[in-house]
Amino acid sequence: MEGFAQRPTGKHPMSFAPLRYSIVPFLLLSVVGTLRADEASAKAALEAAGFRVSGANIITQQESEISSALRNITKLRKELLNATRELAGVQGQVDELKAQIARLTQQQVGFSTQLANVPEGNVELNNKLVGALQALQGQQQLLNAQLPKADEAIATARGNWNKAREAYLQTVLTIRESIDAATELYEKGAVDASLVAAAKELSLATGKEFKIEPSRVLASASKRLEAYEDEVLSEAIPLRRQGNTLYASVVINGKYDKEMVVDSGASLLMLTGPVAKELGVAPTEKDPIIQLVMADGRQISGQLVTLDEVRVGQFTVEKVEAAVLGPDAINAEPLLGMSFLGNFKFELDAKAGTLTMVDIEGANPAEEKKPSRGR
Repeated sequence: MEGFAQRPTGKHPMSFAPLRYSIVPFLLLSVVGTLRADEASAKAALEAAGFRVSGANIITQQESEISSALRNITKLRKELLNATRELAGVQGQVDELKAQIARLTQQQVGFSTQLANVPEGNVELNNKLVGALQALQGQQQLLNAQLPKADEAIATARGNWNKAREAYLQTVLTIRESIDAATELYEKGAVDASLVAAAKELSLATGKEFKIEPSRVLASASKRLEAYEDEVLSEAIPLRRQGNTLYASVVINGKYDKEMVVDSGASLLMLTGPVAKELGVAPTEKDPIIQLVMADGRQISGQLVTLDEVRVGQFTVEKVEAAVLGPDAINAEPLLGMSFLGNFKFELDAKAGTLTMVDIEGANPAEEKKPSRGR
């Protein structure tokens, strides 16, 4: 008989009684095997679509990387602020060195004027003034000898600052891209019939409720990132094109609007004499004379001035060094150079005719040059 076995009863040598073996364990093993197969196939379908199972949740595969990057961003921001303080300190030392040289130069001019007006025969006063001038020249030589090392220190500190700033900004942008990609994956998965079916299959197989929806981890990561993004100011500024030259609208000292050629190869913002006069920043004899090399290789003279404020788009920088070109700068145009642009991460797109600028609020090399949000 099917499902039975015969065994002796003990009552009679030839008498037998039926023995029943249950088929339930075999059925349970079969069901468990099926459930395990369903769970494995559901997980495989989800993983193929970019998801994975974590505990009782379905999450995107990049969320662990997002969490790791967010832990690292705190360190990167600290390194940026340290680099900012270092650059500000070095810049302050160099500024003080140049200020001492400028003061000695002014004293030298004063003593030279007095020497020229010494009454004839006043040998004592003449000798005193000559001695004072020689002492000033000696001090100037000592200070000028320190300038190359000072400039080298600034270059090193600025290089470290640029590297730290780039690492921080790139991490913020990368995390944002990852979060946006994960959010889009959830949105597509929630309306994908095959993935919804896989989630239901997984729920039946495990007894847990699985849904394809943004995880708490992703929501928390997005909220944390927003706090960092609030510190980052970005804008794509449209430029006017004339031939191969791109012009930006630049506001000087809050009231003068002037078009300037965007030139990342120029170390300073540059103004012609007539433009400087128009803007009310014409140099005086007290402003230092400097030598400049133009794009065509010409070497011309100019005077170094400081502009109270320069704004492009919503980006403002205070105390910007600028060169006012001399009369030998024939056909020269005002240039927006690195004394302004260097305060930001920027990208000049000649094809699109845009200047994209990015800044981190509170992470600039010196308070007096701190870029701020536009008014």
